[in-house]
Amino acid sequence: MARVFVLGTYLPKFQPSAKVTVASDVRTEQIVSSLLSAGHEVRLCAATHYGRTRGRRYLRLRNTHAPEYYETNFFLC
Repeated sequence: MARVFVLGTYLPKFQPSAKVTVASDVRTEQIVSSLLSAGHEVRLCAATHYGRTRGRRYLRLRNTHAPEYYETNFFLC
C-alpha cells in the first residue's frame, strides 16, 4: 500500500496527560485508524499543548505500535 504523512493533533491514546480531548483529536484518530486498517504505512506529526517536547520543535515517540508518531510543540510551530 501507500506511505502516508498526516499532519494533525495528538492521538488521545498517546497523551494520557491531556485533560481535554477535543473534536480535532478524535478526528485525527479516526483518519489515522482508517488508513492503518486499509494497510497503509502512516507517519503522524501531531501538534499538542500537553507535549513532552520541553522547548524542542518535535519529539519522536518510539513505540512498537503503528503509526510512526512525532509530537510537535503547538507553540513552536
